Amino acid sequence: MSIEPRVRSLIRLPEVLLLGLVLALAGACQPDAPGPANESAASAAPLPLPGQGNDVGKTVIYRDTWGVPHIYAPDVASGLFAMGWAQAQDRPDQTLRSLKTALGELASVVGPGAVPSDLRARMFGHLETSRDAVEALPADRRQQIEAFAAGVRAFYAAHPEDLPAWWGDRPIETAMFDAFGRFFLYNWSISEAYGDLARGGVEAGFEDDTPRASNQWAISPSRTADGHAMLVIDPHLAWWGPSRFWEVRIHAGELEGSGVGLPGSPFIGLGHNANVAWAMTTGGPDTADVYELTLDPADPGRYLFDGKSLPFSQRETRIEVAGEAPQVHVLEFSRHGPVIARRGGKAWAARIPYDATADRNLAWSHLNFARDWQGAAAATATLSMFPQNVMVADTGGNIWYQRTGRVPVRPDGPDWSRPVDGSTSATDWQGLHPASDFLQVLNPPQGYMQNNNIPPDAMVVGTLFDPGRYRDYLFASAAYGPARSGWNNQRGARALEILSGTPRMTVADAQAM
Repeated sequence: MSIEPRVRSLIRLPEVLLLGLVLALAGACQPDAPGPANESAASAAPLPLPGQGNDVGKTVIYRDTWGVPHIYAPDVASGLFAMGWAQAQDRPDQTLRSLKTALGELASVVGPGAVPSDLRARMFGHLETSRDAVEALPADRRQQIEAFAAGVRAFYAAHPEDLPAWWGDRPIETAMFDAFGRFFLYNWSISEAYGDLARGGVEAGFEDDTPRASNQWAISPSRTADGHAMLVIDPHLAWWGPSRFWEVRIHAGELEGSGVGLPGSPFIGLGHNANVAWAMTTGGPDTADVYELTLDPADPGRYLFDGKSLPFSQRETRIEVAGEAPQVHVLEFSRHGPVIARRGGKAWAARIPYDATADRNLAWSHLNFARDWQGAAAATATLSMFPQNVMVADTGGNIWYQRTGRVPVRPDGPDWSRPVDGSTSATDWQGLHPASDFLQVLNPPQGYMQNNNIPPDAMVVGTLFDPGRYRDYLFASAAYGPARSGWNNQRGARALEILSGTPRMTVADAQAM
């Protein structure tokens, strides 16, 4: 497959700018009109729109004034191939660094500071799981991720000077991109597990302290000046590292939209297609637990469970470290999951429900091809999204919210925000909550809602969700604030003040906000 890069400058329309601005859903996305590159071009005959004229049937990438790629392709697979190419072209180092992070090999690039990250990645075996998962994908889904991976490989083959020296001649496997998706998916729950451990008075020594936050709000047509639903997403993730966003616009058969994603990952992560816009902020139900294990006094390589002595399984792992000698670590695993701490006669294991059946890319595929809010609901119903506040608006005028994740059904009794007794089957999980159990609302009567990393009872002036009607761990994880309910933050309070006090929001109002 060949890609024809175009250098013609395009004009991006303000109403579809994403980061911190407004997605005003007045109708389907239309291709941008070409803008003149210079004064002489302005007087020439009009050029055909991108994707038309000589572009028909070809895969082409245009760059706008800000360098953002605009992809035009005849079908989805060709578009994803071009997305992989453009990601590698824009972020040749970060794209492969993301893969190294997911494989637990980042320390070989950046040095000893990445060893804890590598250990966490190896505890959960992302690459091994992903190799099996990609092989088991339905044909259409496998074609999508393989097309994206092929685009990345094709760029480095055509531009070997952009291949980072530290990557060497290692093949770039398709499964590595799935592994990166799983790495990103697990991170929220791993942070929750370390939080449970800390609340129990135990420090693991290599906690994940990645800062995460965002703003979002949605407005119904009844409260907008032009009578269309409106959605805002303002992500607050890091400018560097695996969460550094990459912007794209794509027109490739049924895959048509605008937004941001992560280098190393296919699809638009936050943004909109022709009919639906979706936003997310950190916060959600509790998706991880820590089990306290009592070691067998006769053998610390074993632990007690239901009156029996069970062995830990062990795996030795060698971590290459840039500038230093390699480190060899022994990872231990229990029936509850990997051991993340040991003290005296106790060990603590992290249990996370995102197992081999949790395919992060499936949820984002649903979002990218959704036709209305129900398509977004289908994405969350996969139970393969990290704990988030998902907010959606569609061209039908609907706004929808769900506090989503992959949540185990837990026995009553224990405080699940701290380590629980792992020596008895009485604390075993009892399946997974379906998405129908999650907090959600369609078209709230207030005509608006916001979630700026706050609990669900602070989303509107008045009440949408009563904490007393839900299991506490479904209402909110203890990881996301001083309490599960009953508080707000400055961002949320200011958003409520403006949203409740603006009966007819304009795009300009929203941008000013």
